[in-house]
Amino acid sequence: MKPKLSRMIDTLELIRIPGNRWKEFESAIIQIENVSFAPSIRDEAETLQRVAESATGIFLVARVSDHFQVVGYLAADIIENCGDVSRIQTDPHFGQRDSIYIVSVAVKPSYRHRGIGMALQKECLRIATREGYIRVTAHVARGTTAKMRGINGRVLATAENWYDTNTAFEYTLLSLSSPGE
Repeated sequence: MKPKLSRMIDTLELIRIPGNRWKEFESAIIQIENVSFAPSIRDEAETLQRVAESATGIFLVARVSDHFQVVGYLAADIIENCGDVSRIQTDPHFGQRDSIYIVSVAVKPSYRHRGIGMALQKECLRIATREGYIRVTAHVARGTTAKMRGINGRVLATAENWYDTNTAFEYTLLSLSSPGE
């Protein structure tokens, strides 16, 4: 998929990478991870690699097609494979293997606010729907759910001081069908 984006990005490629291509993208992904998240919520390379290699995982990279630079990524898997995430086991669908959890979405700072994160999430929702999942959830900073353009979300719960970040995060259910689709 090659969505058109504004602000000096001609074309963006969203690529689903299988686990056997992890090493090809690992360095760029970890670099983005490290500049995007506080240490207490930063995923280790091994954690992200497990998602990429999971039979149920959805791992996407976003790259600018004119020079093939990786500018963002999204990692998601069934909620059962994310049981170490705080309170995810209380999700009423935990154990039903019908829900995808977005583990991480990150975009290089110089490419933020251009729709790349939303494009990655929309592609994840499309893939999840195509693969038969009925729900997609994620933890996002408080207030982010209401700001998602083109994605309907509903806050299921709020966690104060998420992993010692001094930030409240919302456990959000993302609609698999956007308005007008």
